[in-house]
Amino acid sequence: MRKLTLFTKKELSFFKGQRPLFNDEQMKIINRKTPESEIEIKTDKNGVKYKSVKASYVKALLMLVTGGNYSFEIKSKEYIPSSKEILVEGCLSISYFGKVINREQFGRHYLAIKTNTSGNITTSYASDMGSGYKAAASDCLKKCASEFGFCWDIYNQIRPEAKQSKPEMSHAEQKKLERLLFFLLEAKTTEQLENTYTEFLKTSEETEASKNLCKEHMNRIIKLNQTHKK
Repeated sequence: MRKLTLFTKKELSFFKGQRPLFNDEQMKIINRKTPESEIEIKTDKNGVKYKSVKASYVKALLMLVTGGNYSFEIKSKEYIPSSKEILVEGCLSISYFGKVINREQFGRHYLAIKTNTSGNITTSYASDMGSGYKAAASDCLKKCASEFGFCWDIYNQIRPEAKQSKPEMSHAEQKKLERLLFFLLEAKTTEQLENTYTEFLKTSEETEASKNLCKEHMNRIIKLNQTHKK
């Protein structure tokens, strides 16, 4: 049976004249089809299933291709209570003849919500935080590796969109979101944004639209803070 590759021999020949980071033998390993045994099916927060590569396989590829001359560092981490989301930024570095090549990406993980009922009191809480950070870090490592070309047959896939019919928003709901947006734009820190959203939930019901609006501006503030740090 013919071995499937992502690039043709002619396309791979372009690497030879471009001072490539990887040689032909390394590219053969990077370019090979990901084994089915190393692929896992995951479900995103919208219920859409997608293919993902096992972190252990990516680490094995990195070790094999680089001879262990790589390092991975978590540069920042953030927990967003409103969406129960852990967001990390990481950097994968590969040493190449005295030079260090870096690739940066973001990784995320949504914590599962568990419910504990004792007597007449029901308490909801997020799953283990430590495992969540570990999962977000693994996601980040895999995405960083994909920037070098690892497992492109999986990470180059187009994820199907969730088929959901969006109910028409009432005028009152639209006005609430407009008011929320006004105050979110005033927030300059993640703490200010969290306080704004908490105050909003005291008088309004949380909706998918309000969660997405909060998440959008949370990411804006995180990126803004990272720009200032640089």
